[in-house]
Amino acid sequence: MDVRSRDDSNTAVDSGPFDFAPQRQDKNVRRGVLLLHGFTGTPYEMRFLGEKLAARGLRAVGPTLRGHGGTPDELATTTYRDWIAGADAALSKLRRECDRVAVAGLSLGGLIALDVAKRNPDLAALVCLAVPLWLPRATTVGIHAASILVKRLPKIGGSDIRDSRAKKVFPTFSAFPIAPLKSLMDLQARIRPQIPSIKIPTLVMHADQDHVAPAACARELYERLGCPKVDKRLVRLPESYHIITVDVEREIVAREVGDFIKERM
Repeated sequence: MDVRSRDDSNTAVDSGPFDFAPQRQDKNVRRGVLLLHGFTGTPYEMRFLGEKLAARGLRAVGPTLRGHGGTPDELATTTYRDWIAGADAALSKLRRECDRVAVAGLSLGGLIALDVAKRNPDLAALVCLAVPLWLPRATTVGIHAASILVKRLPKIGGSDIRDSRAKKVFPTFSAFPIAPLKSLMDLQARIRPQIPSIKIPTLVMHADQDHVAPAACARELYERLGCPKVDKRLVRLPESYHIITVDVEREIVAREVGDFIKERM
């Protein structure tokens, strides 16, 4: 499946990985941010944020998580261990080339960022965007029931984006492979007990109208993080849906993320 899309001017939307150099750079400190996309997504959903961070003097790197960016069948052969391994590899490379590094993740990418932060306590900052610490019970029951009969679930209604133009061009799969979706749920179970041990300064952002990750996930994450209150921040977005990095409040997201990271680097 080709996950590239096109906008109204027939310009190709780039869903590939990116590595944006800082547009203005501190000669004494090299600062980098690893940006991790969501489940069935691509680096495209982090590209706008990466461009904004690069404009503020930060190197912004957005890899493609393993199994993503190709076909549902390719994704179906992977688990959360593969996704974490890919993130670890990208982080190791960025750390070799930068003096200070932060990690930001959207949805599944946020779960992976939490796991990365647990194992790398010297990171400068952590950003968790629309992180699904859990899924609604009806959703999980439906996934387990469907897995007995089918290998994929259709993505009814497309991606959870309020901005109609952004939704139209957004590159993603038309169906969820169930096996890796169940692995995502295994990752949720792995991450939740770890949250109090994460002491890195953390920004949590979530949309009140998120139809994928319950908004209560953000409050639980914020309250259970092990860092002092002065080192964590919760921002709620009243207008956006799940994919907040491309939705109607994407400028607010980019500004808040940039401010939080720059203050700590």
